[in-house]
Order: sequence, then structure tokens, then C-alpha cells
Amino acid sequence: MSRHRAPPASGSRGPRRAGLLAVGLIVAAGLAAYADSFRGVFVFDDISEIERNPAIRQLWPPDTAMLDGPGLPRRPIPYYTFALNYALDGNRVWGYHLVNLAVHLACAGLLFGIVRRTLAEGRLAPRYGRAATGIALAAAILWTVHPLQTQAVTYVYQRLESLSAMFYLLTLYCFLRGVPRALPALLPEPAGRRLPAGTQRQPQPDAGKAGGARAAPAGSRFWLWGSLAACALGMASKETMVTAPLLLLWYDRVFVAGSWAEIAHKRGKYHAMLAATWLVLAAVVWSQAYRYAEFAASPHTPISYALNQAPVVLHYLRLAFWPQGQCLYYLWPAADSFVQLLPPLAAVLALGGACLVCVFRRPPLGFLLGSFWLILAPTSSIFPVYELAFEHRVYLPLAALAVTAVLAGYEASGLIAGRGRRPTAVAAARMAAVAALTIALAVTTYARNTVYHSFIGMLLDVAAKAPHNWEAYGKLAQRYLDLRDYAESAKYGRLALDWCPPPQDARDAKALAPVHCNLGIALLRLGDQREAVQHLQSSLELDPSLPTAEVNLGNALLPTSPEAALACYQRALRLDPKCAEAYNNLGWILARRDPDVAMPYFEQALVLEPTLASAQENLDRCLQWRRSRGPR
Repeated sequence: MSRHRAPPASGSRGPRRAGLLAVGLIVAAGLAAYADSFRGVFVFDDISEIERNPAIRQLWPPDTAMLDGPGLPRRPIPYYTFALNYALDGNRVWGYHLVNLAVHLACAGLLFGIVRRTLAEGRLAPRYGRAATGIALAAAILWTVHPLQTQAVTYVYQRLESLSAMFYLLTLYCFLRGVPRALPALLPEPAGRRLPAGTQRQPQPDAGKAGGARAAPAGSRFWLWGSLAACALGMASKETMVTAPLLLLWYDRVFVAGSWAEIAHKRGKYHAMLAATWLVLAAVVWSQAYRYAEFAASPHTPISYALNQAPVVLHYLRLAFWPQGQCLYYLWPAADSFVQLLPPLAAVLALGGACLVCVFRRPPLGFLLGSFWLILAPTSSIFPVYELAFEHRVYLPLAALAVTAVLAGYEASGLIAGRGRRPTAVAAARMAAVAALTIALAVTTYARNTVYHSFIGMLLDVAAKAPHNWEAYGKLAQRYLDLRDYAESAKYGRLALDWCPPPQDARDAKALAPVHCNLGIALLRLGDQREAVQHLQSSLELDPSLPTAEVNLGNALLPTSPEAALACYQRALRLDPKCAEAYNNLGWILARRDPDVAMPYFEQALVLEPTLASAQENLDRCLQWRRSRGPR
């Protein structure tokens, strides 16, 4: 069959044109699937890390954008790209989406190149050489339009994930271009096996030559240096890049080198330098260790985290083959007992065991399956990050599943062809199946992108998919409060408190305090003063550093206890000297005693917030009172 014939000679124009056409199809499919992503808005971490991040407002010195600013750990390369986006077009979101999509398409092109070269050269060439372009195209295009990728592409902040994946793939691709490779002659057909009509038996290797191999063009040091540079940039993009040197070494042994001794002799320095890029990652993490609160505050031990990853990984696998029920923020609940984890743990161990068998008995298949587990390991093993599940974590591991699925389909259709089916009919069936699956996935991805069109729409989607997610209810309460829809805000604030577990530490308390605060404000606007006071006081008990809670508690107490309200406003100003509302309300209380004493407070409120109408009205009243009193 054609899938057992030698690949065409390297350097021919046909494969080059086929490769360009394939890349064009991948880009077109990606653009179609993500055409609606440009209408997406900032959501979740986008708001604090991009929209409200003062550090990315300047490009020079570069370390400001890369490492400064409040919030989450800084990954220097992605954060600098955020600064470039801001320099070009401010906070207009479509520009950020454009860069995210460009990175995604670059990843798809690199994946195509890696799969194609792996199948067309070296040990797999006899089996897959002729079909390398088609297989690589199918795998890359399905990976590109898969809905599971939307979180790493349409969620702007997760450029961290897609950019590190791009450098990961670029590291491997440059290695493939730079390493000298041998294209082995085809294995002899078993004795007595009949060949299909029109094909000839391949010549046997010459025992006098090195295994019958023909030399490929010599590798270039330029590409190997590019591989090292890409790996270093990846280490400065996200911590998941940590597995890249291990994967490259494994790939070298399976697909390139004949032995570990050969690797040590020919490319030992390269792999040592590749491992040295871990120092870049170590420097990034060490320089801002205080930001990694998600590890320090994680409620999971390494063992409990690893055990709870079993159902999470099965969920990832289910979404890979049936992408329905996606959720941006699961707030995945940990299992209550080990008994609950036994079935998913057994399934994961069985899958891992099968992968381990393949590693030793079918090394290429073992590498393909093992790369899924290896790339996923930093977030789905024993390193206890705070959240158990996020879909963007499977962005690059999904490539291994896509290639595996396409190769399985190719082999299955080959068995059908071997039973007398016409090769042209089988090829047409393959193309039709890939086209139909691509269209179905692209349509699903397009629909998924519509959820990102509004923050409230995304929060409602999260609440529907993860009804236990009290944080989603809390953010909905905040958004509706901003829109002055106090009834809806109170509704979701109560839901947040109903689902929220009791706080276990200071981090939990600080997360819960704004929920009580927002509910208190909404109830105060709705006229329920008594319950509003209770929730505002609860907010301050959980987090005494909330000036908003102090101001609104003062507002709630003002009709019945002006002195208590005065103390609240004074505490609010100590917490936030730029709180215009506190100055205005404090001046209102003082104006009842002496308008002359109150006027500076109104004036300061207007300096801080010139559009504060109530402060201007109060100041006008004081001025009118002064004029009516006349000169002293």
C-alpha cells in the first residue's frame, strides 16, 4: 500500500507546495472558527492583570511591564506583549484577541511541521512517509479548531498558556531542523507476503553500509541555537515549560538517536544547555516568590492534589472527544473521601499503565501518549496549585491526543483498504471524515466564543455549568451592583453566601468579605437597613481593611446614629485617604454643627472626584449659608 512506500526525495517542489497549501488551510480554518472571538471582552484576570494594570502602560524600562504591578505572578514575556498591545491600541480588546489568535495559529503551524517531519523522516518514514503531509494536516487542523482551545485563545490573559506552548513547539521544531537525521531504508517484506498489484518489493539494505541508511542533509547549528533561545523564552513565559528539556531528550532517543551513548556523544552539550534554561525559570520564580500565593495558600497537600487530579484528567479527556459542558472557572470541589476517587483513579492508572507498556514495546506510540502526561504533569500531578481544574492546562497536551486520534483513524482505514477496498475510495473517505469533523468542531468553537462577549454572560455560563461556584455568584452580585440593579445583585449575593464554605484561613476570609459588603450595599439601596448593617459588619469582621464597607456602614448608621457613622467615615479615610465619598459624608455630618468646618471636606471630595454631584450641592449650601450669615 502507498502508506508503506518511501517518502519523496527531500527538496522536491511538490512536498513544499503541499506543505504551504496545508498551512493555508489550517490558517483559514482557525480564522473561521475564531472569527467571532474579536468581540470578546475582558473577563476575570483580564481585568486586574491587563485592563487595570498600571505596569503595562509603559514599554521602557522593560522590567516594569515584565515584573512590576500588583496581583498574580508575573511571566515576563507574555506581560511584555500585553504592554506592546497597550502601546499600540490601549485597552481596545480586539487587538489583544488578534495577537492571541496569531499565537494560536503559529502553534498550529509548528505542530504541522513537527508531525510532518517526524513522519516523513527517520524511523517512521517507511510507514508514513507518503501520507505525512495529510496526517500532519489532519492533526493540526483538528487541534486548531477544537473548542477546548478557546480558553487559551479567547480568554486574553491565557496568552501565557498559548505563548509558552508556541515556544515549546518552536524548541522542538528547531531541533528537528537542526539535528542531522538518517532516513533508514525500508524493512524487507515478510517472506511469502503478496504485494498489491503495481508495487515492487523494496531492495534489501546493504550490509556494508550503516544499516542501509541514506544520509539526510546535515543539520545546522543555527537551528539548534534557535531551539535553545526558544526554550529560554518559554521558561520566561510560564512554568509549564519546565518539561521541555525532558521531552526533547526523549524525542531524540525515540526518533533520532540509536542509543543513549550516541546522544551523549553527539548532542550531550546541546541537551545540557537546554537543561540550563531551567535557570531562567528559577530566576523568574525566585525573584517574585511572594506572588505565588496560590501554592502557599492551597488547601491541598501534594498527595490529595494528585489524587483529586484523577477525575479532573478524565474530564479533560472527555472534553477532548466530546467537547460539551465547557466552563471557564470550575472551582472544582475536592472529593470528600478516598472511596469517591477509586473509580477515576483506577481508570487513570489503567491509562498510565497502558502508556508505560507502549513506552517499552512501541516507543513511538509510547512517546506520543507519554507526551500528553508529561506536558500536563506540572499542573496535574503533585504540585498543589489552588484550583484543581482549568481547561487551558490541556491546551498543548491536546496536540498529543489529536495526533493519536488521527493516526488511529489512518491505521483503521488502512486495514479496511487491505481488505479489497479501492485506495482512492479510502482516501476520499479519510478526507471527508476530517472535513466533517473540522466543520463540526469549528462551529462549536465559534459558538463557544460568543460566551466571551460579555462578562455577565460569561458569569451566568459559569454559574449554569458549576452551580456550586460561589465566587461566580459573588462576581455577578458585583457586576449587577455596578449596573445599579440592586435586586439582582442581592439575589446573587445571597446565592454566593449560601454556597460558600466557612472560611478556613485569612485568604478565604478576604475573598468572602466583598460578598458581604456588596450584599450590604444592595440591601441598603433596597431600603433594608437592618440586614444591610449586619452584612457590612460581617464584611469588616472578615477583612477590616475594606474602606468601601466602612463608608457604607456609615451610610447605614447615619439616620439613627450619626456619631457611629462619623467614626466609620474617619476609619474609611485612614484606610483610603482618597475616598471622595467618605470626605463628602463626613462633611455632611460636620455641616450640621459648623458649615465652616465642613467646607474643606466637600472641597477635598471634589478634588478627588470632580463629578460628585452631592459634594457640589453640599458645598453650595455651605457657601449660601455663609453669604446669608454675612460678614462677621
